[in-house]
Amino acid sequence: MAHHIALHRTLRNNFCADRDLVVAQRLTGSELLDAEWYRATQAPNVVPDQAAQHYLQQGATRGRSPSRLFDGLWCLDNNTDVAAAEFNPLLRYLDSGGSEKQPICRVSYPEDVARIAPTKLFSSKWYQAAQALGMALD
Repeated sequence: MAHHIALHRTLRNNFCADRDLVVAQRLTGSELLDAEWYRATQAPNVVPDQAAQHYLQQGATRGRSPSRLFDGLWCLDNNTDVAAAEFNPLLRYLDSGGSEKQPICRVSYPEDVARIAPTKLFSSKWYQAAQALGMALD
């Protein structure tokens, strides 16, 4: 019996490690994870190639943001369903929040706006309706 329990733990740990690696690779490929920025501002002791793994295992639960473009705490504060379900806010956004046009941060910097505006990450129609009533679209 003890052998089966140990085998089950080993298999579960290996599966979780493999799943975490796949998810970390997905985050690394996202423009919403900036490894250099994350290391410089959120987790100074983490090397950039481990930023995604750190964000998954510790950063999100500690309220860290993966980039200037994505504010995890703000997303949780403004999407109570995500917070109540205890989802990782970035993973939730990548899975369905983006297609739902879920806002991802409260503050914009001009260079960030220039990067976001032409992508699927920004909906000028949603922004006008929710945040800038009466403002003309560009």
